[in-house]
Amino acid sequence: MIKSLFKVLCVSGLFLTSTLSSADTPKTLIQLVDGKPTPALATSWTKVKDGEMEFVIDTSAELMSGKALTGGAVKESVEKRLKVSHGVKVTPTTPEKVTINFTGEEKAFFAKLAEVKIRAQSSDVADSSGSDGGIRARPAGMKLSDGEVRGFVLKVAKEHYVFRITESKAADFKAGDTIDMKFDESLSIKKNLNLYFTPQKNDDGFWTPKVGTLLR
Repeated sequence: MIKSLFKVLCVSGLFLTSTLSSADTPKTLIQLVDGKPTPALATSWTKVKDGEMEFVIDTSAELMSGKALTGGAVKESVEKRLKVSHGVKVTPTTPEKVTINFTGEEKAFFAKLAEVKIRAQSSDVADSSGSDGGIRARPAGMKLSDGEVRGFVLKVAKEHYVFRITESKAADFKAGDTIDMKFDESLSIKKNLNLYFTPQKNDDGFWTPKVGTLLR
């Protein structure tokens, strides 16, 4: 009887520990282990020069809101906490990379960075009734549907724009592919804009978002 009770308590303890550790999964770019920076949401980083670091971020990671990690979320969260104290400026250079400029000692910067929890960018958690130039906001926590892609605007031209896919559930595309998209002047299509949609091909050879599927 005592042994059975002990086993139940042990199993319950393991379940509770697992639940807590899942909820407490680090949501910072880095962690400090024995005083040394180790990867968390940032998988690696490179020193460009004194006061400038380039971080590679895990865009497949989910934040507490359920939204995927983005450079915009890193910029908003880190600058909000460290702009005054460390003169921080964050520049997303690609969907997977951000450059952070800072003042002061590198060790002190990393110590503070390890305390900054990355939260979803304000525009990312907007209500689905919100919009940006006619583009509806995507509800938090939504997963890709069959036929849908996720990515960012790589280049904007006069009559079309190039879209780079970072995640795909569309049969015609895979992550890393680019699509020539027909430009819709009713939408505020800008470089580096993150979008979700179901692509469909028009008679002129350009792809467009299927009506009603374009979200940001």
